[in-house]
Amino acid sequence: MAKAASSSSKSPSSPKISTQNKPSRIVSSHSKISIEELDEIFGAPPLIEGEELKNYEALEHSLRSAINPSDILEELWVRDMVDAQWEILRFKKMKVSILDMSKLRALKALKQERYGIYESQKDIGAQTYSEALEIMGYPESALLAMNYSINLEKLTTIENNIFKLERRRNETLGALENYRSIKSKRKSLIVDLDVQSPGGKK
Repeated sequence: MAKAASSSSKSPSSPKISTQNKPSRIVSSHSKISIEELDEIFGAPPLIEGEELKNYEALEHSLRSAINPSDILEELWVRDMVDAQWEILRFKKMKVSILDMSKLRALKALKQERYGIYESQKDIGAQTYSEALEIMGYPESALLAMNYSINLEKLTTIENNIFKLERRRNETLGALENYRSIKSKRKSLIVDLDVQSPGGKK
């Protein structure tokens, strides 16, 4: 992410941010703050190993384009919404990974349920999950149902985290909209006072 330039290349009143090897990231046309300055203020995007900056930037650009923040407070709310949505997507991917990694465990649980503890250790001659389910007389949905049952506590925790993040994102958007409403009313009041004041007639 953005790195501060050396002290010899900046003045105390106007810090410069190095853009060398910096990916192109777009700021709203209404904002007077650069992406580099935002990274200095709010910190680098909260990525973990395996996550790509370009995907975060695509989400960031989409939200910023839709909301078009006009000052530092709105930029703060937008960044918070971006980070919340990024975490939501992360948890959803985590949920898929858990279910995918547990398929074999779920199949073994179905075998034990069908044949008992000892007989379930025997090879039933299936090459795929679908074949195994057909041999045992289970529908395709049985594997997913068992998988959910095995991982219910983990999946419930993930769903609760997603819910909290969605609520945080929505409340942040509500705060931003309320802020804009207050600003709009103040501007209207100033215009009205100006029109009504002596010499303020149109």
